[in-house]
This record gives sequence, structure tokens and C-alpha cells, in this order.
Amino acid sequence: MIDEIMADPTPQVNLPNNEWIELRNTSKSAINLLGWKLGDAAGESGPMPNLILLPDSFVIVCAGAAVQAMAAFGTTIGVTNFPSLDNTADQLFLESPQGSMIHSVSYTDSWYRNELKKEGDAREFVNRIQSIRKESGFNLTDRIIVKVSANEGLQASFNEYKTYICAEILADSLEFLPEINDGNAIEINESIVNVNVIKKGN
Repeated sequence: MIDEIMADPTPQVNLPNNEWIELRNTSKSAINLLGWKLGDAAGESGPMPNLILLPDSFVIVCAGAAVQAMAAFGTTIGVTNFPSLDNTADQLFLESPQGSMIHSVSYTDSWYRNELKKEGDAREFVNRIQSIRKESGFNLTDRIIVKVSANEGLQASFNEYKTYICAEILADSLEFLPEINDGNAIEINESIVNVNVIKKGN
């Protein structure tokens, strides 16, 4: 069955920048994946190579070009025409060599906006603010106040990692506002927000 999906590998957090799917054998018998295929609404992959998947074991399936990078994380096989996984939502299926649908799963981005994604948002934000500090000529020890335009997804990430963020950027406060008309526009993993970075004492 389709056990895990990496549809949006950005930001990179301890994993290569590749899309992949993990298959797990939940049966009590070994399964030869020769000729099996993955697919979505846009089409299906080429056939999988000869691999015996033992009970309660898994294999990573990805594009052929990604096999070397992903092999560090477990048994990995590549297929031609690996499905291009939509970031926001998609429906995937696993098909036997005989054309029978073995498993199908629909996902949305709420599935994988997990702790790793939140941590990635926080780290990317820290990098952006550090760049603004440097460009603004702040001293290394200057304390700052940061105001960010409202963004529901990023706000959840920043609130969870607020202590880490403030410690890294020397911020006494990190505040979300409905609108910021001036300041700097920054991109955090495909989301654009405006930020005001204010040196304490100004």
C-alpha cells in the first residue's frame, strides 16, 4: 500500500529535494513488485523493476535520477515517468501488472504540513531576517522588533517556533499584523509576506 508521500520537498529539512512515495507491504506474504505501476489523474509511471518486498517492509519509489540521493534512507527503486505530485492535492493509485488497482489514496497539503515543514518555515524566516539585519547595518548585538503581515500557514509555524526564532534573530517581539504597507517583502517557501525589522532604541 502507499504508506508515505513526499509531494513538496521544499524547504529541505534533512531530506533530499526530491519527490517520492513509500510503499509498505502490510500483508503476511512477500510480494514481487516487478511490473507494478504508480499513477495519478495525469497518467501512470513505467513498470517497477524486480524487487521482493518482504512482509512489513518498505521501499521508496522515485524518479530514476533521484535514486542515488534517496538510497541513503532505505531500499529505493526508480521508475520512468514518475508521477509529478501536485503540492496541494492529488489522487494516487498503485496498480498490479495485471492492471488491478491495489491501493488508491487522495491527499491534500494538510497531510504533510507537519513538524518538519514548520521547522523549515522557521529556519527560512530566520535566514531572511538575518539578511535584513546585515543589509540594514545592525550590530551583531542589536535587539530588534519584528512585525509580519498576516499569513495563516506561516503564523502557525512561527508561533510554534517563536522562542527559537526570537533567540536566533535577537527579537524582543514577533508580531503578526493584518497589513504592513512598508518594510521588506520576503519569500518563505513560496509564501510572500511583508516584514518590518525595527532596531530597539530607534
